[in-house]
Amino acid sequence: MADLSLCDDFYVEKYSQGVVPSLEGSVHEARLVGVGPWYAWIDEQLAELVCLCWRLGIVTTESCHDLFDNGQCAFIGFQSCDEVQDFLGAAFDPNERCESGYLPGVVPLDQCLQHDFGFVVKGCPRYDGASGRWDLLGDHDVFVEFHPALVGKIVEGLRGRYERVGNVGLFDDWYERNGG
Repeated sequence: MADLSLCDDFYVEKYSQGVVPSLEGSVHEARLVGVGPWYAWIDEQLAELVCLCWRLGIVTTESCHDLFDNGQCAFIGFQSCDEVQDFLGAAFDPNERCESGYLPGVVPLDQCLQHDFGFVVKGCPRYDGASGRWDLLGDHDVFVEFHPALVGKIVEGLRGRYERVGNVGLFDDWYERNGG
């Protein structure tokens, strides 16, 4: 039986009924994660990180713990620049220092992702001065790449945020509509 410790009860029940997402396309050891509307196999090394993102309502689109199979680059995809800002704000204290630099809060996005914490952003984000928001150019996700050694620090930050705020009923309506 799969390790279902990162699945809400709703998905534990689905799994017991044989409703399991496909492992197609997964090239690394994966763990089943099920939270709110999301149920997927996630690379083992990123499973808790993605689970915590989902529990905090931060939508991820895809992830990989070893993008180039060299142990140097993990990544997580997000639907929007807002999701990236939420992720960084939840994972790191804006006043925290790291060996490689200082993370200056969660705005502006370009400064947050300029290698201060070893992050690189891809996906053509642009700043709209009129609205004061970051948007994407084109129809694609934002990818945040980072060294896999940062996973533990990110999980620690996300776990701390979740312990402080929880998901405050974030998925209650969804589970109610879906019989959970």
